[in-house]
Amino acid sequence: MPIPIVYRKSGEGSVASYDYSDIAEGTGVFHFYPWVGVDSNVLSSTNTHYSNDVVKHYDLNDTTTSTKILDVDFDVVFNLPKIIGGTAVVTLTLGYNMTTADGGFEQFARVRIRKDDGVNPEVEVATNDTALFAESDTGHLTQNAPYSETFSVEIDVPKTHYRKGDILRLTIEIWGKTDATKRSWMGFGCDPADQNDDYTDLTGKIIEDTDRTVLDFYVPFVLDL
Repeated sequence: MPIPIVYRKSGEGSVASYDYSDIAEGTGVFHFYPWVGVDSNVLSSTNTHYSNDVVKHYDLNDTTTSTKILDVDFDVVFNLPKIIGGTAVVTLTLGYNMTTADGGFEQFARVRIRKDDGVNPEVEVATNDTALFAESDTGHLTQNAPYSETFSVEIDVPKTHYRKGDILRLTIEIWGKTDATKRSWMGFGCDPADQNDDYTDLTGKIIEDTDRTVLDFYVPFVLDL
C-alpha cells in the first residue's frame, strides 16, 4: 500500500504517495515502469500499459571488443519541483539468441540516471553496470534459441534538485561482444504488462517465456520530514 507523505514546507501543501519508504535514508521510493510509446519512450507510474516494443534488441555481428550496441532513453517530466537522492534500483532482463553456436557472446547493461532541462546539455546524475551476462557462464551454447536472465543494479544517487519542467531520464545502454565471425541478437525487456517476447525475425525471441519483460526503476525521493 502506498505511503502518503505530507510536505510540510511546500508552498503548495502537496501530498506525495510512494510505493515504500526507506527510513534509514529518509527517502520515499517511487516505482516507475519504462515503456515504448508511439512518439517517445516513457517512465510511467502504472504497469497497465502495453509497450509498443516488448524488447529492445540489436543484431551483433563480428564485434570482438565490448561495444555499445543499444542506447535507449526513458523520460518523465516533473510538474512540481522534486529532490531525488539515495539508492535507486533498476531491475531488467537481458537476453540473447545466437545464429552461430559457441560464439563467445558477452553483454551487460550500463544504467544511467540523468537530468535534462530542455535547454542545456543533459546532466549525468549517477550510473552503474549490471553484472556480466556471458555465454561462457551460462553454459547455453545452443543456436537459434533464446536465453535470458534478470539482473538488479543499485545506483548511488547524490541529492539532485529537479525544477518544474525538468526531465528525469533513465538511459539503458547495452554493451556486447562476440568472437570473430560470430553473430547474435542481444537486448533487454521493457514492457510493463510483462508480455512474452514476440520478436520473430532472424533467430526469433531473445527472452524466454519464463522470464520477465518488465523493466523496473525505483527512484528515491528525499522526504521533508
